[in-house]
Amino acid sequence: MNAPVINLRKAQTIDLRKSNGQAMTNPFIAIGWNESQAHQDQEFDLDVLAMMQDASGNAISPDHFIFYNTPGRISQCRGIEISPDNRTGAGEGDDEWLKIDFNKIDPRCEKITLGVSINDAEINGQNFGMIDNAFMRILENEGGREHAVYDLTENYPQYTGMIFGIFEKRNNEWFFTTIGEGLRNGIVEFVERFNFQGQK
Repeated sequence: MNAPVINLRKAQTIDLRKSNGQAMTNPFIAIGWNESQAHQDQEFDLDVLAMMQDASGNAISPDHFIFYNTPGRISQCRGIEISPDNRTGAGEGDDEWLKIDFNKIDPRCEKITLGVSINDAEINGQNFGMIDNAFMRILENEGGREHAVYDLTENYPQYTGMIFGIFEKRNNEWFFTTIGEGLRNGIVEFVERFNFQGQK
């Protein structure tokens, strides 16, 4: 019998084990959102962000930041890949995704912080208060069983970016902790969290 899907709360930590007890090696993370009723005439371009960090929480290098300008949308170690850009978020279901292969992750990487930002938010006057039903799902692998769901039920006006959570390696096993923190300055504030020395 399959284990029930975990409905995550803010600041909750879970292990990354499949229903059969084996550790996940290729988790698939899906992110989705919808425009609020009052802003359905606008298109929102949300971009998934991933920062690979050392044990102290700092970015390993500029090349360990994976986002829309990363060549091929895949990390140099081939351990993290993100989806082609969905520029509207139109329709139901998943809008962006991120694939992780823990067997290929740079051995210096002990943490992976996952976030999203609204592209051109300041230019378009957009923020997360205009978005409804933002969520992320963790699947055991691409097309596999859903392991956990995190619904962002809070309202986040004034914020143009969001940190969903962090993957952390402890004693060679990976865990995920939800964060749900808004970022007023989107992608810029995201990278500043990690002593990041690079260009947006």
